[in-house]
Amino acid sequence: MIIYLLLFAFVGAFMYRLRGAPWLDFLFRPIKQVLYVSGLWITADISAGSPYIVLEALANPFWDGTLYLADIAGVLSVGAVCLGHGAYMDLGSTENPEHIDERPVGWILRPFARLVDIAPGSFLYDAIGLTINGILMTLPFSILFWATGHTIAGFIALAAGASKTLAYLIGRRTPLRRFGATEVGEYLTGAFQWGLFGIIFIMLTA
Repeated sequence: MIIYLLLFAFVGAFMYRLRGAPWLDFLFRPIKQVLYVSGLWITADISAGSPYIVLEALANPFWDGTLYLADIAGVLSVGAVCLGHGAYMDLGSTENPEHIDERPVGWILRPFARLVDIAPGSFLYDAIGLTINGILMTLPFSILFWATGHTIAGFIALAAGASKTLAYLIGRRTPLRRFGATEVGEYLTGAFQWGLFGIIFIMLTA
C-alpha cells in the first residue's frame, strides 16, 4: 500500500512540475495540463466503478449517467488546471507587482475579501486564492464521487485540491525554498494531489 502511494505521489510530482517547467517544449502547454489531469481522471473513473470508461465512451457515448459525469468531471478539471494562480503563489511576499490577472478566481476571492476585510496581496488573501484555485481543480471529481455514493472519497478529493496551498507554503516558508519556492510548490502540489487520489483508489478498489 505504501509503495502504491509513493508511486502515485512521485508520478504526480513529476507531472505537475512538467506542466509548469520548460521541459518537453515540443508539447503545447494545454497538452501538459491534460497529461496532469489524466492521472486524476483515470483514477477517479476506476474508483467510481468505471474501469473501462474510455473504451465505453468510444463504443457507446450514451452508455450511462456515470459515464457522463466522469467525462464532464475530467473536462472541467482540465479547464480548472489551466487557470492561473501566479497572483497568489508567493503567499503575500509581494503585492502582485506584475498585476497578474486573477480571473476567474478573483471573481470569488475579491468580493469575499472585501466582505471580511482581507487586504489584497496579504498572506491570507493569497492563501485563500490558492485554496480556491486548488479546489476548483478537484471539485469536479468530488461531485463525481458524491454522485456515485462515495462521500468520503469526495471530501478527500476536495482536500487534495486544497493541499495546493500547503504545497506552496512549504516551498515558500521552509528551508526547502533554497531549491526554488515555485519549483518545490509545484512538485508538492502534484505529490499531494496524486497521493490523496491514490488513497481514494486504494480505499475504493481494495
